[in-house]
This record gives sequence, C-alpha cells and structure tokens, in this order.
Amino acid sequence: MKNVKNIFYLFCVAFFSAPLFSQTENVTLPDITTTVSGEVVAAGKDALPDFSKIVPDDKKVDSVLPVFAEENVSFDEEPVADFSFGEAKTIFAQGLVGGGFPGDFIGDFSVYKSIGENPFKIEFSHLSKNGYGKHKAGDGFFNSSTRLFAEKTITAKSTDFVIGGEYKKNETGLQSVSPFFYDLNSQEAFGNFSVRKKFSHGFGFESKTGGSWYNRYAGIADGKNDFLKQEKNIDVVYLNQNLNFSWSGKNFFFGLNGKLDYGTLAGNFDSVEIENIFRAEASASAGWKNDFLEISASGGIASGTEMGTRNSVPFFDAGISFAGKDSPLKNSFSFEVHGGLDTYLNSLSELENKYKFSQLVSLPSEVSDWFANAKISVPVSKFASIYSSAEFRKTAFENGTWEAVYDSKIDSGIFEIASSDRTLFSTDSGFSYLWNVFTLTAGWKSHWIHVPADEFKNYISTSISFDSKEKSWGFSVSLQEDIGSDSDKCPLLGGEVYYNVKESIKLSFELSDAIKLFAGKDRDFMKTDYLVRAGCASLFAKFYF
Repeated sequence: MKNVKNIFYLFCVAFFSAPLFSQTENVTLPDITTTVSGEVVAAGKDALPDFSKIVPDDKKVDSVLPVFAEENVSFDEEPVADFSFGEAKTIFAQGLVGGGFPGDFIGDFSVYKSIGENPFKIEFSHLSKNGYGKHKAGDGFFNSSTRLFAEKTITAKSTDFVIGGEYKKNETGLQSVSPFFYDLNSQEAFGNFSVRKKFSHGFGFESKTGGSWYNRYAGIADGKNDFLKQEKNIDVVYLNQNLNFSWSGKNFFFGLNGKLDYGTLAGNFDSVEIENIFRAEASASAGWKNDFLEISASGGIASGTEMGTRNSVPFFDAGISFAGKDSPLKNSFSFEVHGGLDTYLNSLSELENKYKFSQLVSLPSEVSDWFANAKISVPVSKFASIYSSAEFRKTAFENGTWEAVYDSKIDSGIFEIASSDRTLFSTDSGFSYLWNVFTLTAGWKSHWIHVPADEFKNYISTSISFDSKEKSWGFSVSLQEDIGSDSDKCPLLGGEVYYNVKESIKLSFELSDAIKLFAGKDRDFMKTDYLVRAGCASLFAKFYF
C-alpha cells in the first residue's frame, strides 16, 4: 500500500511541476488579484500620446534633437506600456504594492492577454503581517501568504487546449498558545489540463484532468510531547477527471456531466479513520433562457467509499432567475430562487484554510444537505434600492457538515475539525441610496438557528462613500458590529481615501479596525486564546498598463 501511495505522490509532484514552471511564455512581469476597492480604470486601446506638437518633422528641422514647444502639453489619454510590438495592444499588466503599520506588506501583480489568439494569464501575490498591535512577530503574532498562478490557452481550429498551475503557501504564528508548536504552515500545488471542442449545431465537449498536492507542517516548540505524526506533518494528494457534453440552441440548453475523484494520504502517518477516498458522480442539466429570464433544472447521483450510511446519494437542483435591467422593465428589479438536494466532498486543504488555528488528522467524508435559497432586489426610486436574501440548509442522510470545534481544543493547542448535523437558516438584507456624489448603504445579516463556527449570530453594517464628479479622488467610511455571545463588543471602524494621480495610477490610504488601532487593544478570535489582527494603517499604490 505504501508503494501505491508513493507512486501517487511522485505522479502529482511531476504533474504540477510542468504547468508551474512552463517556459512557453517569456513574460517578465507577474499578474495580480488586487484588493484595493474603487473604480477600475481601463487604459484605452490607442493610449500612445501624440508628440507631434513637441517633436518637429524631420523634413522641417535638420537637427536630430527635438525642439520642445514652450506651451504646456496635455494628453487626452494616459501613456501605457505596450507589449504588442507595433500591433493593437493585447497584453496588459496591473499591480498593487503597499505597506502599513504595524509591519504590513502587500505586493500583487499580474500580466495577461485576454483577447486575441492564445490568451494567457500570470499572477503573483504576497501578503505578510508581522506583529498584532503591541505583540511582536517573534512571539508568534504573524501570518503571511504567497500565491503564484499561470494559465495558457492554445487554440487550434475549434479546439482549445488549456494548461494551468497554481502554488500557494501560508504561514501562521501560534502566539505561544500551543504547547507543542510555534507555527502552522501549509503549501499547496494544483495542476490541470483541459480540452474544449466546439461542434456544429451548438454541440460541445470538454475534458478536464487535474490534481493537487497539499502539505501542512508545524514548527516544533517542544519535541518531548507526544502527538500524532499527522498533527506535525501531513501530505494529501487528490486526482480528478471531469467530462462534459453540452448542447445549446436559441433559448434551450442541455448538458451531461461525469466526474471522478480520488484522494489519499501520503508519506508517514499514524492510524487514521479515512486514509483513501474514491468518488464518482453523473448528472444531467437542462433549461431555457432569454435575455432576462432563465429556468433550469439538474440532477444526478454520486457514489463512493465515504458516502455515510448509504452507498450512493442522489442530488438535484431546480431554479428560476429574472434580471430586470435586461427586460422590458428596464430597471434593477431582479430575483432568483433555487432549491433541491446537494451533496459534495470537501478537500482537507479547503477546510484547514477556511478555519483558522485548526487541523484534520484524517480525510473528511461526504456532506449532504436539503437546501433552498432566494434573492431579490427592488428599486425603490431612481436613486435607491433594497435587497434581501435567505438561505436554508438541513443535513441529509446523516452526512453532516465539517466545521472547526472552537470550544474544545486538543492537546496540541490546535482545534479539531469535525462533522455534525445542523439546520441553517440565514438572512441578509439592506439598502443603498445614491445622493449626488454620495452613496449610503446599510445591511443586516443574521443566522437564526445554527451559527457557523467562524461567524457570529448577527452582523450590522453601514457605510458612506464619496466620489468626486471627475472621479479624481474620493473617500469611504464603514462601520460593522458583530453581535453574538462570543463577539467583541467593539465595532469594526474602517475608512479609505484615494487619489487618482493619473488615469493609470491610484494612491490610497486605508484604516482598518481603527478603534482598536488607536486604543492599542487586542481583538479575540472567537472565544479562544488566540488573537486576530486588530487595527492597521496602510498606504497603497495601484497601477494599470
């Protein structure tokens, strides 16, 4: 069995290395996902400035040196970096860089080609937070994350070949709370290869092969303590294959889908409840839609080795959606309603990344829910609208949801993630109002029955933002109060001021959790001995090319 697991482990390492370190594109700048809010400024396609006013024609002047005009010269469009070598610009870049107090740094960059033949995308980001308030990073109060992503599409006739890869790394200090470990770290690699083929008469086919490798490891503070091998270090490999056949006509659409998933623990580990998982599902979907209305239904069956008390679980979904802005109403009225039976499998890395200061020592099993959700947005006037949404979920077939158990630590000082039945009913309502150059918003989110492990029972929020008529500068202020038995009674106060230096450059100053920042106080993480970052002042620069 160990030889089989080693083969899977080596296969995944080789599989991911190809897309992550492909040399098919010599791109010198990475690509980003930015976190600064505000209006996105898109560079024009003819963004090179006209220098005819300041650089004379060679026929008129003998000197090779330009003679500059005395008057001020202004440009209608901002100059941009053009990677297209004389042709219409098709390659773009954007970035975000900044830092703040106490000990923040963020760098987020991307280069991409989204139009034309053979598009690609490259993204790189790094975020680090060293020190929480008055607590030093050397005492375990730090966290950081790094991400690298690349994807390339090659088109041959009516067939697209897509290869992609991603690498992520996270580091979290344990704040001297754990008697065994001083930090908790993880790294994860993904790879996929897909083929998309379009046929005549609206038919299509897609095949996607992928996999991932996840490694979580901890720095040992005291090696004399007794703990499971997978508490210190765990390796997990997932492989998957997805096939999809589709057809779409003028208003109708239809699809058939098949999926296979395999997961296994790799490396050395102590005895576990679930070491390997195999899962397969088949489904069909159909519907009708036009510009503003869509009616759809889907259903299928899933089978596998960890389906709870059953060998297989059915699933289905039926829904209707309406978009008023594209309808004869020509306003922002919209609604969406869905319901059915849902069944899915969380990966181990997905759960450990979602729930802070927690870990699994075995692979998670199937989750099944009866569900219904609805959303509606109603325009009250030309300048105001209200919205509301509701979600209901109830455990089916005893396949409970996986959540961190924050009211009970294991000996290592890390929280466990466990499966439990639950009935969830949540609502989210609010309104927005546009008055001249100001926008006002308010909202209320509530969990009426079960409260998710990483959330509170109620959230109340409000904000006000201002944008100058020329969109050259603006500001926003937001306030959120978390109401619940385990919540901090101090509201979250934040704000931002931005200034567009040029069309392609934006500067912003941001405050988060300002009350805690200026008071020098800590913010507890749920009702635990751990802290979350309380207060930060940051300066960012964002650019587009």
